[in-house]
Amino acid sequence: MGCISNTWYSFKVNGAISGFFPGKSGIRQGDPLCPYLFVLSMEILSRSLRRLCSQPRVSYHPKCSRLNITHLIFADDLMIFVRGDVPSVNAVKKAISEFALISGLHANIEKTNIYFGGVPHSIMQEILDATGFSLGNFPFRYLGLPLATSKLKISMFDSLVTKIQKCIHHWSSHALSYAGRAQLLNSVIFGLDNFWCSSLLLPKEVIHHINKLSKDFFWNIPVGTRRLVFKNWSTICAPWSYGGFNIKDLLSWNQALWVWKLSLPNTGLWAHWIKTYVLKQESIWTVISKEQFPSCFKDILKTRDIFVSLSGSAQQAQLQLNAWCAGSHIPANQLYLFFRQITPVGDWATSLTYSGIMPSHRIISSMAVQGQLATVDNLQRRGFSLANRCCLCENHEETHAHLFFSCPYSHHVWLFVLQWMNVIRPVLPLQQELTLLDTMPSWRKHWFQVSIATVVHSLWTERNHKIFAQEQLSPSALLKKIKFKIAVRMHMRHSELFLSSLQSV
Repeated sequence: MGCISNTWYSFKVNGAISGFFPGKSGIRQGDPLCPYLFVLSMEILSRSLRRLCSQPRVSYHPKCSRLNITHLIFADDLMIFVRGDVPSVNAVKKAISEFALISGLHANIEKTNIYFGGVPHSIMQEILDATGFSLGNFPFRYLGLPLATSKLKISMFDSLVTKIQKCIHHWSSHALSYAGRAQLLNSVIFGLDNFWCSSLLLPKEVIHHINKLSKDFFWNIPVGTRRLVFKNWSTICAPWSYGGFNIKDLLSWNQALWVWKLSLPNTGLWAHWIKTYVLKQESIWTVISKEQFPSCFKDILKTRDIFVSLSGSAQQAQLQLNAWCAGSHIPANQLYLFFRQITPVGDWATSLTYSGIMPSHRIISSMAVQGQLATVDNLQRRGFSLANRCCLCENHEETHAHLFFSCPYSHHVWLFVLQWMNVIRPVLPLQQELTLLDTMPSWRKHWFQVSIATVVHSLWTERNHKIFAQEQLSPSALLKKIKFKIAVRMHMRHSELFLSSLQSV
């Protein structure tokens, strides 16, 4: 009680602490002690509910008796399961009332509902009159997720889609690079999706709609009334080592998470319940879908069938899972890549996975290797009437090969960079430059990885600056900027080497 009754508080006024005063009213909202006290209080309620079914005339819910389940609780979201008869419900009401007398935490009548299944109308009305609670209807939400007695409808996912739309609308007005948009999709949008994906199998219509929102956000670079899309969404949603931008493919990730859940040991409540009431004596890998199965479990079995089909057989699927097993668990990312069924684009892509490379540099370099930047020849192929001249040299047509290597301006920059790195040889095409890195020592390999990506990004930036601002640095001036960027990225590991290199410029 000393932690509760002997507290003192102070306020900061204009950045300065202004005196102290005693907390005579006890713990306030936000006090670090609140969560611990709340957990202790809820433990008292949990024990009271667990003892209910040991009383005479009080029965478990028919689908909870074998596992002794009486309730689920997360913070103040509480679900209680009992048989739909008057004595059982009255016992629950009594336990809640006794807990309220002890703790002062009362059930909110306006927010408390009772949901019935297979209960006669007369008993339903008697229970509602005895408790004073409202009659609830399916579907309803628990922890933000829709719970239904039948197949989930598209409308039940409106809240998820609405949240994503609000996030995208908020960030669409900002001037963001490809890397910035990819980062937002991965952190914000995928963060929202991931909670739902790990809890439910999302309908394909919902996934398609979310993908469309994400795709429109990523390519939000209008030219007149048209949008430039140089890379399809499927390849964007691939890891860096596969030529993509490391954005998760929602459908494959959703499927992978549920096969991952099926492969876990039967230690979780969900797995125990499925094994006890749905599978019974059958194996998850061989059971055939039946009419009486819950609709959500039928969808899970369809995902299992996809995994088995990709593996070749149920036995091969289990062997594949065992091969991926790391200790006592299977990495979900292995399952995700398996569902994607994508092939590597080449050794060059692996060279761009080094964490020292800036994300924006990595994206531009990846698109440059695959010929997916908005060069004039690419724009012409998409129906734009433009004069094709390289803005850096103004003597040749602009293509990826010319812009980054054949152009005299770019060629001079590359020669300067190779000389700085003590490499005496001709400049090679970008894909070959990246492929050669595997033969180098680790520190020098990292230097080359950062350098190549920085040069490509700098040349692309300089090209755009010349087009839109009519300004251009000399090759030597651009080299200074490139060296500085490389030094900033690498100084944590090789500070003395790079600082001395900068001094020699």
